Amino acid sequence: MGPIKAGEASLIKFLVHNGMVSSDEARTAAQELERQENGASIIDLLERKGLIVEEQVAQKLADRLRIPHVDLPPAVALNPL
Repeated sequence: MGPIKAGEASLIKFLVHNGMVSSDEARTAAQELERQENGASIIDLLERKGLIVEEQVAQKLADRLRIPHVDLPPAVALNPL
């Protein structure tokens, strides 16, 4: 995949700053992300490792951005007309 994108790097810093992952866990995940070719995000990778829960990250981000967090139900199939 190559170097980590700026958005991913910012998210890693956010996760460490908010105590959601340690610096070592973040560094290891970032290195793995650079080697991956499947397009997974840092959230995907850390969640697969059992280090974070995406919903908790969404809540922390909403709190930090001072926007409401909305927990939507799983997607519902639409009936075509």
